[in-house]
Amino acid sequence: MNSQRPSKVEDSLSENDVEYSPLFSSLEVEANMAEMGRYFSKKNGVRVITGLGHQKRGAEDMVLGDQNFGDFQELCKRSAVLVCFINRFIMKPGISDIPKDKKRLRVSSLMFRSLMAAFDTSPCFVSSMISGDIVTGLGTRLVCGQNEKQALSFWYTLPVRTATPCFDEEGTHALSVIGSNQVDPNGYLHLADIKHDIRPSKIGVYSWHDGTLSRTVIVDFQDGRLHAIADEPYRKIKEMIGRTTDYRPLDSHIALLSSSARWWNHALTQLKRQLAHFVRIVERNKGAVVDLSQELKLLEDNAQQLTSPSIDFECSARHLAMKKSLHSTMSHLQRYKTELGAIEEIVADLQVVSKKLYSIKELALSREEPNSEAVDENIATIRKNISGARAFLFELEVKTEAIMGLLSDVVKSRNDMLMVNNGSMVRKLLKSARKQSKASQTMMRESKRMASDMRKDSVSMKTVCIAQTA
Repeated sequence: MNSQRPSKVEDSLSENDVEYSPLFSSLEVEANMAEMGRYFSKKNGVRVITGLGHQKRGAEDMVLGDQNFGDFQELCKRSAVLVCFINRFIMKPGISDIPKDKKRLRVSSLMFRSLMAAFDTSPCFVSSMISGDIVTGLGTRLVCGQNEKQALSFWYTLPVRTATPCFDEEGTHALSVIGSNQVDPNGYLHLADIKHDIRPSKIGVYSWHDGTLSRTVIVDFQDGRLHAIADEPYRKIKEMIGRTTDYRPLDSHIALLSSSARWWNHALTQLKRQLAHFVRIVERNKGAVVDLSQELKLLEDNAQQLTSPSIDFECSARHLAMKKSLHSTMSHLQRYKTELGAIEEIVADLQVVSKKLYSIKELALSREEPNSEAVDENIATIRKNISGARAFLFELEVKTEAIMGLLSDVVKSRNDMLMVNNGSMVRKLLKSARKQSKASQTMMRESKRMASDMRKDSVSMKTVCIAQTA
């Protein structure tokens, strides 16, 4: 992309100007665009932020629609910094006019194609956003333009997890497809005891820089109901562009990644709260005691509870629900490890990109630029935050496995007590049966004795009768 490329896009948006790559055939590019089209709305609401750069403070913003693409072109011409935000419909408090397609991105297929063409966007960017379970990491492309002027474009899709209070009533979670399939890490994880959900999403980022101009497109797939979270990158980057006089190419990325790291930490903290609740439930059932007399008393209490079928059924149902939740948590934690690992790689690749960008800037301005230590320090800080989140994640994984083992011990202990209790009841039944057998034998002996006596009485009666007759 050269500095004049955005101005060459016609006011009547064109579908034909689509960038291709040796990595994809034209059919694959069109197939990817069609797949991406499932997320698009028919109405446009692309938010644009621009800055003058070149030691000048101030930012302009606009909402890009079908009728003002010409204004967008003029804004591109006079702006050194330009960032486009494509979001779902953000449901801010007080908004009553909510569209039916609120879950779709506020951009039409035609507008998206035009933006991709205007910024010479690689087809790999679209491919990375529709790759599903595969996190592709960061890609780069170095282009040599006129007068040997170089431009670097790079892109990545950032996986995010955010913890928010539940939107739905407790009973409705099991009725939804995702809520009833909690083992699938592509859906949200419901933390029933603390009434929170950990929701998955992604943010696609594409940047182009030639040393003097900076162009960035951010495609945020986050739920519009989370208005404070979904709107945070826009607010942060707008404030940053408006206040700084020396905008650096990676500043927007650093702002976005810092928000992402904080969202991840908050999500993992909420998950830790849920696990702590599980521990309390298990310890109440097992009894976290060391004194032998207390342990024996607890066993006696549990044995008495096992004699009540309703209580035992309730306990078994609770243990089964907890076991399912723990297995779901383990499935999600495995996915979280993959996603945090991908983010850590993206941050590491940005450090390499930073050095390339400063080389391009020095070449474009024909003078030496200050070193990139400030940017490198910020990226290093984010990398440490992500590494800390991964360590925290490992701790939660170990804790989940420990709770699952503890729960298995509790269930086994209850099953053992149930077997002992059942054996005791069987012994009582056998003892009662033996008593009944003895009583039956006594009754049979008495019956035989009575029958013998009756025979003797009958003989006596006959003898008396014969004597009287004689």
